[in-house]
Amino acid sequence: MKQIVKWQYLTCLTSISVFVVYLMSLSAGHVNPSRCYLFAFAGLGFPVMFALQFINTLLNLKRRKWFWVLFFFLLLGIPTMLRHYALPLKSGKKHGKYSMISYNVRGLNIPGNVDQSEDSDLILSALPANLPDLLFFQEFEFKKIRSNSSTLHQYLYRFPRPHSNSQIIFSTFPLHSGGKLSFNGEVFAVYADVDFPGQTIKVINVHLRSLMLTTERELLQPSIGKTVHRSNIRKIIRTFRKLRNAFKQRSHEVEALRALIDESPYPVLLAGDFNDTPASYAFHQINSILNDATFLRGWGWRKTYLESTFPLKIDHIFVSSHIHTRHYDQIFSAYSDHNPVGISFDLSD
Repeated sequence: MKQIVKWQYLTCLTSISVFVVYLMSLSAGHVNPSRCYLFAFAGLGFPVMFALQFINTLLNLKRRKWFWVLFFFLLLGIPTMLRHYALPLKSGKKHGKYSMISYNVRGLNIPGNVDQSEDSDLILSALPANLPDLLFFQEFEFKKIRSNSSTLHQYLYRFPRPHSNSQIIFSTFPLHSGGKLSFNGEVFAVYADVDFPGQTIKVINVHLRSLMLTTERELLQPSIGKTVHRSNIRKIIRTFRKLRNAFKQRSHEVEALRALIDESPYPVLLAGDFNDTPASYAFHQINSILNDATFLRGWGWRKTYLESTFPLKIDHIFVSSHIHTRHYDQIFSAYSDHNPVGISFDLSD
């Protein structure tokens, strides 16, 4: 009898614990990491917590009141889950008049490649033959581009105009009124106004604070049965601190982005590497004033960061209501650590 009571107590405690962590992951988009970063950490594992909450709900089917509480909050998490794992509930067969692609090219470097002379051509080869009207690059380096490369010569306009590294916008239509946003001396966004025929829009290319996990990439690719050493524990602690600092800095960066969007007299198209998932505060802050251009388009896991066993979608595209997304595409890249993402769209008259 005591064993049964202990088992019931343990299952009840486990169910409550799963529910609490799930609520934290679900609330991550609404809690500023500068005030409490624990919610941001919970948000990183939202797909896992959603799955555990689903199992938790089924296991409590006989506890009617508790079951309906669990089921209600499970339903609240479906929109966020559909941004991690997409269902094609919107037609994406029709292509729009214009197109854009956002691509983190990792400094145009291929790790482990001895001959670096062809790196830029190989990384840019992921782009379609029919290049888009707008092309956003993150971690771009002009000095790595070969002089005979024809890929970028098709664009008459770019911002920043000087040979600038990191974020850059290429366009087949005229650009003007360009500028940059920075935090602590680090540029995290470039923007410009684009003159399409009969319509002007503001485009913003972002690269929010990186996770800086260069030496900890193996933590994103765990293997079963791998021995845990002290060095790995220290690495986990160091990674925790890096993530915490990155969460906080991105919260300040999105505040500046929101101000820029609010001040824009034109419709806005914002895209780039957020280094944050759809459950994050940074994503939610932008999504509260712009539409997620990829929502309910395509099928399956949205994995844009490739050097992770877990399906991390950290490259996003947002648009104003006057910009109508017709098609979303995620292009596989064999040479960068990010997949290019793009949309075709139309503009309201």
